[in-house]
Amino acid sequence: MCLTEITRPLRRFVTLLVLISFVMSGGLPGTSPSPADAHKASCESKYKQTQAACVKRASRHRREHVAKAAARSATFRGVGFTGLSDGDAAARVRRSSFEPRSQNATPNQTVPTALQLQAFRRKGVKWGSGEDLRQKITGNFTGTTDEIIQWAATKWGLPVDIVRAQAVVETYWNTEYVGDRGHSYGIMQIKDFVARFTYPMSATSTAFNLDYYAASIRFYYDGHADWMNNQPGRVGTYGGGDLWGSVGAWFSGNWHDKSSEDYIAKVKTALAERTWTQPGF
Repeated sequence: MCLTEITRPLRRFVTLLVLISFVMSGGLPGTSPSPADAHKASCESKYKQTQAACVKRASRHRREHVAKAAARSATFRGVGFTGLSDGDAAARVRRSSFEPRSQNATPNQTVPTALQLQAFRRKGVKWGSGEDLRQKITGNFTGTTDEIIQWAATKWGLPVDIVRAQAVVETYWNTEYVGDRGHSYGIMQIKDFVARFTYPMSATSTAFNLDYYAASIRFYYDGHADWMNNQPGRVGTYGGGDLWGSVGAWFSGNWHDKSSEDYIAKVKTALAERTWTQPGF
């Protein structure tokens, strides 16, 4: 017997072992990718996830930066500010013809009557240690929607761009909007069953609506809402000096709970994007 005849079966056996190994490793078409391909795909997936996370993180940081810058607005005043007079605030408004909502014309030119204000002051819900703030609410200003926003922000020492952004989130600056199944009125959506005796002024007068809203933010910011510490679901301890907590409280009536934080995030987004300056607003 020649050497070739002896080694032929051995070669066949080795070839069979190689084929078995190839199949077991997933080398046949239609099976799992090779370790090198799997590693490449994993790296690409992680890169995309990392890239998306970085974009999301950068967007969040930009919102926070803009929010902090807005809080340093020239109109902003610290804890204890008791408000300007209507006339003083009016003198600081920058007049312009900018009016993105023609339907606001009538409420923008309407101020409350003396009898309406009398009922509001005598019968409305009292604000405890912040009652002096409530008594200064008048709605005594007329102008464009943006001019009235400026007036209210200046009167109560709030950053005007934050007020603009919050009005975007509330109604997109539409004073005719009625929410909460017919219970929330005007540009900042004042609830009639919470803020008693604000209706119909909250619906008919943009200046009253914004005056009441801005005084409320000042009320929260100055630390007058002690009852907030008894609210179920609140996060942290309520106290004065937290502007964004005050913005969230306007929406939820609570302190940094989830609904407040979701609302604050929307306002910060509108602020960062300056929605009111965008084409088509």
